[in-house]
Amino acid sequence: MKGLRERDIFRLLHLLLSVPILGYFYGPVEHIPQAAFFARWLAMPIVLLSGLWMWLKPRIAKRVLQSRRVRDVSNRDIPSASMKDSLQ
Repeated sequence: MKGLRERDIFRLLHLLLSVPILGYFYGPVEHIPQAAFFARWLAMPIVLLSGLWMWLKPRIAKRVLQSRRVRDVSNRDIPSASMKDSLQ
């Protein structure tokens, strides 16, 4: 899945599931047990996690890529034992 498509899906999920939460705060959803359960225990965690993912994913991906690059560069600089033996 491409990055733009993934972001669009998370954004749509985030916006659609925010509507029941707004209904919980501003409407009569609080008095309907099934709707209150959905807003509290399903919609709210998904909205929070999708928001954090959209906000922090670029930073996390950048750090992971940098650590991989550093690891790859450090592995290339150290000659392996077989190369040391062949030089002697």
